[in-house]
Amino acid sequence: MKKVFIFILLMLTAACSKESDTENKNNRLELSKSSAVTYSFNGQEFQIIPYYEQYWDYIEAQKTDTGNINESFLLHVLNPLSTEIYGYNHGFTLDDPHFYPPRNMEKLQTYIQRLDQDHDKIVQAVKDAIDDSVPILPGGDFQIYIIPSNPEKSLAYMNGVAGFATTKDAMVMQIDPNEYTEESIKTFFAHEYHHLVFMDISDYRISKPQLLDIMMMEGKADAFTSIVYEDYYVGWIEPLDDEEEQNVKRFLQEKQTSYDHKDYSIMHNGNAPLGIPQWSHYRLGYQIMQQFISKHPEMSVEDWTRLETEKIMEGSGVSLRE
Repeated sequence: MKKVFIFILLMLTAACSKESDTENKNNRLELSKSSAVTYSFNGQEFQIIPYYEQYWDYIEAQKTDTGNINESFLLHVLNPLSTEIYGYNHGFTLDDPHFYPPRNMEKLQTYIQRLDQDHDKIVQAVKDAIDDSVPILPGGDFQIYIIPSNPEKSLAYMNGVAGFATTKDAMVMQIDPNEYTEESIKTFFAHEYHHLVFMDISDYRISKPQLLDIMMMEGKADAFTSIVYEDYYVGWIEPLDDEEEQNVKRFLQEKQTSYDHKDYSIMHNGNAPLGIPQWSHYRLGYQIMQQFISKHPEMSVEDWTRLETEKIMEGSGVSLRE
């Protein structure tokens, strides 16, 4: 009788274990869009890559991991992304505002699910942007990584899309599912696509860019975007008023050759005591490019994309001197 009881107990334990495994499996987020889409246009090849599963691995790890949440985000998300893009752990850091570790796992899961559901629509917007951008400025083969934004930080101020271009022919597109639009995906792509082409055809990779170079790189990208999309208008290309322009030029006159990230941050985030508004490098860079293009309408997009900062400044007629 005792043997029968033990057998029944073992069977019940196995059944409970199987049920628990099934429950865990059912709780696992099922993603319908986990494979890259390859899209070719005019001889260029683009890979559009959903980077959602790694964020889900990070969520899953929090259920059992009692360690440091920052280390977990590095392990499950940033280091794999860096390795995938660069071929080694290039070192994406938590200091980057794109990569603050999300702490609300429930909201992050909702973001991932919504991006997964919207993925076909997102991919189509990227394809449309490729069709619009490539004829104006041909380039190489690039990858586009789609990642969720941090649900604790709205990207409304960026129209729902943020990110960056890397030096390894890839852009990272971070999307807030509550705020993005087809238009914001397309204009983001055009801007970052110009960066990728610029880095390919200039000496950007072999010469360390100074603050003025970075400003003109952003100005060129926004000038390109405004050519691809004539109704393009965002806060970071809003004209500086006369006083703001003088403050920014005064700062640049002193810091134009700087490599210090603190000086870049002043231009990017703004500095009230110096009278420098947010996104100053974008705004002044765009103004300079608009003046340059108006004075040289015969020059092709590719030609002014290649042109060195000093020649752009000279050709625009803009001086940093008061």
